[in-house]
Amino acid sequence: NVHLLIERAIRSLRAANRAMPEISINYDPSLPEVMIDADGMVQILINLLQNAVDALNGRLDGVIGISTRFVMSGALRDTDVDRRAIKLPVEIAISDNGPGVPEHIEDELFSPFVTTKRDGQGLGLAIVRKLVQQMNSRILFERDAAKQVTIFRLFLPVATNKGGE
Repeated sequence: NVHLLIERAIRSLRAANRAMPEISINYDPSLPEVMIDADGMVQILINLLQNAVDALNGRLDGVIGISTRFVMSGALRDTDVDRRAIKLPVEIAISDNGPGVPEHIEDELFSPFVTTKRDGQGLGLAIVRKLVQQMNSRILFERDAAKQVTIFRLFLPVATNKGGE
């Protein structure tokens, strides 16, 4: 259940940060369970949420958005190691209304040693991408210039049996 993992990540984030921006949550209550590594997903979520907190540092109007949804016909598709098509219909979107990623690094955002942080090492998003790929999932980045919002979208596979994580 990704909602339980999101809540776990939020609790971790609140414990690690003295000042937190507002968090706006919009969960899809009909979301099926997903087939992922729970601890790895919590790490991914903590990383993405901490980046959003950092992006909003000092802003009084900062808001982090977290939403989930089931994408019926528009599900992202990929192939597994056996080259079979897999659907990734469960989406988790994490957004913030911070200044956004500088345009010159957008294409390299998930590469190692790329950072916008003064004291950053540039490994966070590279690790996120590696963990996401290990779970046969995908992550996309976008900037909605009209709304002035940065969004990271995770696309996850549905659990195929009751014994999935």
